[in-house]
Amino acid sequence: MKISYDKKADAFSIVLKEGRVSRDEPIGKNSFAGYDREGNLVEIQILEVLPPIRQLAESGCKTSIPLDRARESSLI
Repeated sequence: MKISYDKKADAFSIVLKEGRVSRDEPIGKNSFAGYDREGNLVEIQILEVLPPIRQLAESGCKTSIPLDRARESSLI
């Protein structure tokens, strides 16, 4: 399993197993499941990650993510 965050795309990715994604299926707002040709779940992607986290922080919700540095490093 590999977990990564692409700062430029603002995308969080969880790769569950090696393989090529041949079909993406929406599973929620800005969330997609990627399947290989055999129908096995290969990857989960969440797009536009930072805006909802920023909204939570601005509403007074406590977060352990240092938002001021989130764009500069792979903290998420």
